[in-house]
Amino acid sequence: MAGSDAATGVAVQLFDGQDTSVQPLPNGSTSAEYNVVNNAVDMRFLAKLVRTAAALNASGVKAGSVSSTVTLYMNYE
Repeated sequence: MAGSDAATGVAVQLFDGQDTSVQPLPNGSTSAEYNVVNNAVDMRFLAKLVRTAAALNASGVKAGSVSSTVTLYMNYE
């Protein structure tokens, strides 16, 4: 997010909601299986704000608005 109200020094880290130790990777090398129950699938994810490497000192982090977009690719078999 850009603008004077945007947070700085933070990033959004996405995790598989079933196992919060697993972070899906953008190259598709991380997979997860979900069960179909009554013709529906419940996929849960967890997003955390983390400090970026550029903001390792406290002065590099500024409170503000954060926005993120995720693109999900899925194979159904």
